[in-house]
Amino acid sequence: MDRRLYRLTLLVMLALLVLGGAGLSQAQDDAHARILDAYRAVEEWQSYRVQLDETSDYAMTAQGQQVATWQRRERDLVLNGQYDVTDQENALIVLDVRSRVSGSTEEGGTQTPTAWDVDLSVVRMDDATFWQGQLDAEPDEAFSLPETWSPLAHAEADEVPALADLRLSRYLLEDGAEPFLIDAEAWLGAAESIEGPRSFNVTRTTTGDLYVATLNPADVPELFEGRFPALTEGQSALVGGEDLLQQLAETGTVLWGAALDPETSALLAQFIQIDVEAEVGSSLLQSPYGTMSLAFSSNQTIVFSAINEQVSLPGDLPQS
Repeated sequence: MDRRLYRLTLLVMLALLVLGGAGLSQAQDDAHARILDAYRAVEEWQSYRVQLDETSDYAMTAQGQQVATWQRRERDLVLNGQYDVTDQENALIVLDVRSRVSGSTEEGGTQTPTAWDVDLSVVRMDDATFWQGQLDAEPDEAFSLPETWSPLAHAEADEVPALADLRLSRYLLEDGAEPFLIDAEAWLGAAESIEGPRSFNVTRTTTGDLYVATLNPADVPELFEGRFPALTEGQSALVGGEDLLQQLAETGTVLWGAALDPETSALLAQFIQIDVEAEVGSSLLQSPYGTMSLAFSSNQTIVFSAINEQVSLPGDLPQS
C-alpha cells in the first residue's frame, strides 16, 4: 500500500474508533489486560524485524517589541531494522535508515534554511559497529559518510546535526532506552479512554485487532523529550520545557494505537498520533518576547514481523 494512502487510512480508522467510543466499560478492562499482555510478551522475543515510519511538522512564531522570529520544520523518517536480542548486551542489529528534513528559521529579517537527506546502513555485531551511506545537507556539512563499510564514528554520529537527529545510539541499544515501544502499563493507566477492537489491515497480508487509546499530552511527557530543543534548551531558550508542555496539554491530544493478532494476541504494530498547539504569553517567555505560537503534529507507525527468525547480514561486511 502507498505510504500516503496507508497513513490516511490509519488516521481515518483512529478517528472512527475515538468518535465511536462508548466510554468506560468492561470492554475497556478487557482491552487493558489484552494490550498489556501483548506488550509484556515482547520481552520474550529473541529476534524480530521492525519497520518504523514517522512524519512530523512543526511551526513556531514569536514576537516582541521590535523583534520577531519564526521556525518551521518537516521531517520524514523510515527505518527498517533486524534485531537479535538473545544476548541483550551483545545484540546483533542491522539497520537501514532514510531521513529527510527541511526547515527554515527567520530572525531579524534574516532567513536561514536547513535541509538534509540521509541514507544510512548500520550493522552492530561482535562488539563492533559499522556504517555506510550518503549525506546531503544544506548548509553543507564538513563530514561525509563512508561509501563502504567502515567503523562507526561515534563523535560525528552525536555532533553532526543530520546524524544526531537520528538518535542512532537509541536504535543500537546503547543508551539503555527502549527504542520502539512505549511503557504500556503507564500509558494504559493514563488513558482517558480505550476503544476497539476493530479489524485493521496492518500490511497487505496481515490483519489485526486495532485498539486506540486517547491520552493527555501532560501524562506522557517522555513523548516530547528532545522535540523542541531550539525553544527550550540553552542560553537562547524562549520558554521552559515544563511550561511549554503544560500549554500544549491544554489543547492537544495524543492517540495511541495497538494492533494485535486476532488469534494469538501478539503485538503486530504500534501507532502514535500527536496533534498539539500552544499560545504562550509573556509571563512564561524570555525577554524580549511577548507572545509565541506553536503547532506540532506527528504520525508514527511501527510494524513488527519475523519474530524469532534469523537475522540476515549484508554480504559485503568486512571480515573479522
